[in-house]
Amino acid sequence: MMGDPALELKRPNGDTWLYFTRYPFGRATFVATIGPDGVLRGIEQRLNYRDIHKVSAGMRKDEVRELLGPPREISRLPRQQRDVWEYPWRHAVRELRMLWVQFSEDGVVREVVEMHDYENDPENDRG
Repeated sequence: MMGDPALELKRPNGDTWLYFTRYPFGRATFVATIGPDGVLRGIEQRLNYRDIHKVSAGMRKDEVRELLGPPREISRLPRQQRDVWEYPWRHAVRELRMLWVQFSEDGVVREVVEMHDYENDPENDRG
């Protein structure tokens, strides 16, 4: 059971994308594509290397949300007047990663930070 979707987007072609996250502790977002006839067309995991690295400065919030789904957390950088979306994800089998996407007031990506998540990595031997 996947539970209720965290986000539902209607596509111009009549499809519906349903986003199912594994938050707060998981590192996956699955998108189920439902055709206009109500039939499941496919399911894909969106927090992956290919999709994470498509996020770039100049994208709009709706483009990032469509690509990756809802973030686990949204925080605010008041001095920079930016919102930050946080996406925990897993690269390969064991490598825990974190993505932060910063948006300016106009909803445009200004900075993307992606790195190893040492804080939550059980294999972290950095003491």
